Amino acid sequence: MIGITSITFRKLNVDEVIDFAVLAKVDGIEWGSDVHVLPGDKENAIAVKKRCDENNIKIFSYGTYYFLGCGQSIDEYLESCIGLGCDRIRIWAGKKYPHELNAEERQILVDECIDVCKKASKYNIEICFEYHRNSLTATKESAYQLMKEANQPNLFLYWQPNPDVGEDEKIKEIALLKPYLKTIHFFNWSEGNERHLMREAINRWSEYIKEIDDITLPYLLEFTKDDDERNALDDIEVMKSLLM
Repeated sequence: MIGITSITFRKLNVDEVIDFAVLAKVDGIEWGSDVHVLPGDKENAIAVKKRCDENNIKIFSYGTYYFLGCGQSIDEYLESCIGLGCDRIRIWAGKKYPHELNAEERQILVDECIDVCKKASKYNIEICFEYHRNSLTATKESAYQLMKEANQPNLFLYWQPNPDVGEDEKIKEIALLKPYLKTIHFFNWSEGNERHLMREAINRWSEYIKEIDDITLPYLLEFTKDDDERNALDDIEVMKSLLM
């Protein structure tokens, strides 16, 4: 399944994001909690769902900026997720690399993760961690350990290519973590977070997709060169060529 993240288009309003999704002929959207669907605003979330339904656009997930260890409440994020009518929330595994935490500090985050999962399970909602630098999911080993430590049936991972590691390591990440993967963020960055067109990464992404070995997962465009909608349309055509 092919989609977009609304954070790719922070300059657009909800209707414009949906219009773009229709133009690009994608299957769905992951709505972000920072601009388009704020946490706790269930009324707006319901309105966004209605507009998506009217345009036959699936809501894949609610992409949030809930960070473990930062004193946030998951409740308002659950409210908006319920309003969107989706069953998946993306959160973050803290704000520090694994090596920056001692065992006690790590356990505090694991305990919070378990609590979040249990609250979400009451509404049949999955919790998925962003696979990202500056968090407990910065490395494949730590992400895998977190899945085992928390050991919750509704806990999963996203995956995206880390521009700071080599191609062999990226394939090893996927190989280890794919039993837990629920969504893939699709982009082409080089070191320093420099953005490039997806056409320049067709071969690399072909290898990632081959290793993931599941084209039924949502593959979501997340960021595009120069935040240009024309580049996003071209990137989506590349995605379709690889996945359809």
